[in-house]
Amino acid sequence: MDRSVFQGIYSQQKAYFNHQMTKSYEQRVEVLKDLRAQILKYESRIIQTMQADMAKPETEATGREIWYVLEEIGYTLRQLKSWMKPQRKRTPLLHFRASSAIYPEPYGQVLIMAPWNYPFHLLFSPLVGALAAGNTAILKLSELAGYRPALPAL
Repeated sequence: MDRSVFQGIYSQQKAYFNHQMTKSYEQRVEVLKDLRAQILKYESRIIQTMQADMAKPETEATGREIWYVLEEIGYTLRQLKSWMKPQRKRTPLLHFRASSAIYPEPYGQVLIMAPWNYPFHLLFSPLVGALAAGNTAILKLSELAGYRPALPAL
């Protein structure tokens, strides 16, 4: 791909993040649920691609790649509200009468690169964490494996 295409994607994501769209709990839940729905919708296509590109059996593609990501999305959805709450911390005596807390905030943009051996699991598992934290992400597949363009909608 041309460098300008990547710069365009980067700029769009930066603008989206700067509009504070990713900070709300509701938006993060919506994005994670949409990701789960897309994975389930294209599950057979994902499996076919892994079989064609890496000769992975269907059980391995489902059990070691897709299932892990779906379970991680479920766990993240259950825990997300508590992860987003401010954490009260002990205030040093020097600052008597003050209170201290840590407020979880997203970093912004994340680049996730997948290895060749478990490309789906090791690409989408970090994506779940990045989206749950309120970040945007750019995904890059490994150049060592011969992938087919089978997942354009994800």
